[in-house]
Amino acid sequence: MRSSNEDEAARRDAVVDVVAALQDAQQRESVEDFVSLFRDDPTWVTAGGRRLIGRQEIAEFTQQVLPGAMRDSAAIHQVMHVVFVRADVAGQNTQVAA
Repeated sequence: MRSSNEDEAARRDAVVDVVAALQDAQQRESVEDFVSLFRDDPTWVTAGGRRLIGRQEIAEFTQQVLPGAMRDSAAIHQVMHVVFVRADVAGQNTQVAA
């Protein structure tokens, strides 16, 4: 039987895995893969501080800025903090370095 600490660590690892998949999609400039990682009703704050609400708004913004963006740079995402509101709901803070 797993302890609650092990369960929380596994859930945190799952959050880190999603952020890694997001970073990979961004590096490959795959708008479709990037957007597919969001739920239907997300809020996303860009590295520039712009708040995007909803998958459609994220998709439109990403389609404008992602193609060609990684040509001369690479964004590295590091999960800095994860808090679980419930076992199935996490808030997280990610630091992005270019």
